[in-house]
Amino acid sequence: MRTKTEEGETESQSPESQAGLLERVMLFYHKSLKGGQKSRQWLKRQGLDDDGLREQWALGSADGRLLKSLPTDGDGLVGHLRDLGILTPAGREYFQDCITLPVRDGDNGIVSLAGVPFHGDDRILSTSPTALWNAPAVRLYPELILATSLLDGLSLHHAGFPQTCAVVGAHLKPMDLALLHDAGVRRILLLGAQANGALLPEQLAAFSVRSHPLAAHELMTGKGLAELVAEVDRLLAVFAGKAGDGRMERVAEGFTVSFGRRRYEVLGVDKNARRLKVTLKTERSGRLHVDTLDLYHAKSRKTLLQDLSCFFEESPAVIDGDIVKLIRMGEEFDPGRGASGGAAPVVVMTEDERREAEAYGKAKNLTELILEDYRVCGLVGEESNILLCYLAAVSRKTAEPISVLVLSSSGAGKSALQEATLRLCPPEDVVKLTSLTGRALFYKGAGSLKHKILALEEEAGVKQASYAIRNLISAGELIIETTVKDLGSGRLTTMQNRVEGPTTVLITTTNPDVDPETKSRFFVTGVDESREQTRAILENQRRRRTWEGRSGRDERESVMRRHWNFQRLLKPLAVVNPFAEQLIYSDDRLQSRRDQPKYLNLINAVAFMRQMRKPVKSHNGREYVEVDEADLELANKLAEEILGQNLDDLNRVSRDLLAQLERMVEERITKQTDPEQGSKPRVEEITFTRRDIREYTGWPHARVYRYLKQLVDMELVLIHSGRNGWKYVYSLESAVSPDHLSTTLSAPFQS
Repeated sequence: MRTKTEEGETESQSPESQAGLLERVMLFYHKSLKGGQKSRQWLKRQGLDDDGLREQWALGSADGRLLKSLPTDGDGLVGHLRDLGILTPAGREYFQDCITLPVRDGDNGIVSLAGVPFHGDDRILSTSPTALWNAPAVRLYPELILATSLLDGLSLHHAGFPQTCAVVGAHLKPMDLALLHDAGVRRILLLGAQANGALLPEQLAAFSVRSHPLAAHELMTGKGLAELVAEVDRLLAVFAGKAGDGRMERVAEGFTVSFGRRRYEVLGVDKNARRLKVTLKTERSGRLHVDTLDLYHAKSRKTLLQDLSCFFEESPAVIDGDIVKLIRMGEEFDPGRGASGGAAPVVVMTEDERREAEAYGKAKNLTELILEDYRVCGLVGEESNILLCYLAAVSRKTAEPISVLVLSSSGAGKSALQEATLRLCPPEDVVKLTSLTGRALFYKGAGSLKHKILALEEEAGVKQASYAIRNLISAGELIIETTVKDLGSGRLTTMQNRVEGPTTVLITTTNPDVDPETKSRFFVTGVDESREQTRAILENQRRRRTWEGRSGRDERESVMRRHWNFQRLLKPLAVVNPFAEQLIYSDDRLQSRRDQPKYLNLINAVAFMRQMRKPVKSHNGREYVEVDEADLELANKLAEEILGQNLDDLNRVSRDLLAQLERMVEERITKQTDPEQGSKPRVEEITFTRRDIREYTGWPHARVYRYLKQLVDMELVLIHSGRNGWKYVYSLESAVSPDHLSTTLSAPFQS
């Protein structure tokens, strides 16, 4: 077959593939645009008459010349074009009066054509297997901008956002959704007048999507290209939760900052009057650039300028401006202040998230909501422990936070309680460690623990640091002076390092013999080890393996973010207790000197957590909230259970063992009692071995051995024989009454 060219000549054609025919039509339209005055003028009015843009996207013009160039000898080409949809059944061009664009699949192969009409909605061939323009970008960028019109998509590319795709129509096709999933796309910023429609958000439910009705093309033609760039940069920063343009955000080993679409991570800042040594890391389109250099060194800056200009495809003047800003920020940055030494990391909340968090904090049944959220996160029972740990976590933002030590048997669930609490706290406020050397805390950054939660998994792993932990809780700071060698003079001198508090400390342990000095700084509690609680935990473990249990992950994510935002909104208000002088605390024990402050701080923590329901008062310019009766009621309930249980120095597990031993002895006394003769053995005459205890309680040997030792040390259980090959035989001390723990211990206070 033969087809007319632009010059009116004809050339021989042969049957070809669909992709080949689409390619030829696309090239024909692209060539037509060069001489299409009407199309060029329209593009100019849209602010898109750019040579680079036309060539990059092979923009074309459908102005009717295709029909005039087709052969008239009936060789089948017209039929092929009708089959593709390029020609309508009536013989007209489908893209008449449109700017055309090729539509490619994820592997960059052409699969269709699309058109932007001078008037009306976007068009795409009915035979197209995809509705996604610029699909190859999906494989390059884990975070996409998805425009709801082709004109917006072109405008965003012209503004310098290569991660932009566009959807033609109201929905994506299965091929598009499969590509998004397979490419591992994490976040999608949906922009355009149709962004809040029903179809697209429903299709994209599996991704993290933020919608905004930004009409990119209208903003560009109305306010200019610079305004569009600034607005999209702002939306991307909000979506990613990153610092805004030019604002420093501290991270663990340095800081990050963004200038437009160029984001720098500056780590390992080492500076003095003669050097500013840093490790500079940046990423673009999946490529990574890392360099360690001295920013005060002119030759190093020159090399960096050349490298980054090529990397970002920006002019040297732009990159030189970035380097100057990085030098100034590096000079201002204080490495000793740690990840949180200065302002807290910038976390941007949407208005919906803020309203949700405020409504949560103002709820009348806040404590019930907290308990329910822990259940959603997988924890069952443990109501008092849950509230105590959550209050401790929240109290980190107060001047005198409370700390909690959870002492229970191995596998009882103490780590699960700690993990659930930490999951509900903002990640930037959590410092979790598995092990800790004796002086490690003394050398942390000055603000690295200030108003943070220090979570330690096992007391055994931090035993060397117990002195530092005690002082951090009591004094609210750590100060150490060490001898160092001055590199300039060579003389020995002293250097002081100060670590600021206050800090909430959460520790779990199985050791009942925790150092008493350390233990006295904590609320000591233990998890419920009863058979009923075990049954509830086992049922919950099985339920979480069902479809309903697995599908609850999205709900858990929502719960976590709500708590993060709620805690971020808590203001650092002082708490005043107008009932303080009316409270009475037992004065018959020296331990009360430490226990009463813990009790009073617990009351303050409750009031601080419920601050959104309280009027904020002011005195001498200092804002505060007051403790009310509801705060006292909750604090007294928790203190009665937690502090009341520790009056006899027994932990919860040892107390449970003693109660079971008393029941075992009582049962044996009942069996050995002779009603006829009126003989009844005394408590101290009933002996038992560790094997008897294991068989009666069902406890493993290690657990019996560990907690029986504490009962022996406190002379609640006596040893009759043992050592030197003799079997250990025990009895209860006669002074221990059978109902020693049958009643609830009362807290040593009155309100």
